[in-house]
Amino acid sequence: MSHTPPKSIPKNLKPTPIKVHIPHKDQISIWMHEFIEKVEDVPGDGHCGFRAVAVLRNLTVDDHQLIWYHLYKELVGLENTHYRRMINNGRRYKEVYDALPYGGIGKALPNKWMTMPDMGFLITQKFNQTVVVLSIWKERSETYFPLCGPPPPPCIDQLMCLAYVNDNHFMALNLKDDCPIPPTCPLWRRHHREDAQNWLDRYVSRMADYNELSRAAGQEVI
Repeated sequence: MSHTPPKSIPKNLKPTPIKVHIPHKDQISIWMHEFIEKVEDVPGDGHCGFRAVAVLRNLTVDDHQLIWYHLYKELVGLENTHYRRMINNGRRYKEVYDALPYGGIGKALPNKWMTMPDMGFLITQKFNQTVVVLSIWKERSETYFPLCGPPPPPCIDQLMCLAYVNDNHFMALNLKDDCPIPPTCPLWRRHHREDAQNWLDRYVSRMADYNELSRAAGQEVI
């Protein structure tokens, strides 16, 4: 019986030896390790998603309450109609609404944890930055763009990357410039306004690189 030889990784996308320590590295696709420059593994106290976003906003891990506040204001703001229409589920909207008021000190209960894709869209819309989530699970690895509005000039378009590991924890990642990123969330494709299309146009080649690596690793491409 003949065996199909494994697909080779394109030369321009071949990984090099890992030069940084990556906690929970088994929870991130191995072929993405080479593109990670820095990892900050924030405390796992239920506030981790908000702490990781604070780090990526050049704040401290203890400024997570500011992120909570900003996302809550984004949710209830006058421009949230598009977001509410995207969710299209009153119960789910209420769960996000109840999760965002600051939960206080100490460990956060699960109903106060950051959830995706719901809060991914709030983060990208509030800070007008591309948000990438990496995970070993292909359905959890997605890129989020604002639902409305054009992107800023490329020189100030900074990408925010979160790693979602162990099905309950977020870390903050710094990725190399022009590295592959996962496809955009299907909800964005269905609900973004026409004036937001250029977000995808800017990153489509990097998503193609990600899909090429996925195929080389034998993973299904979304």
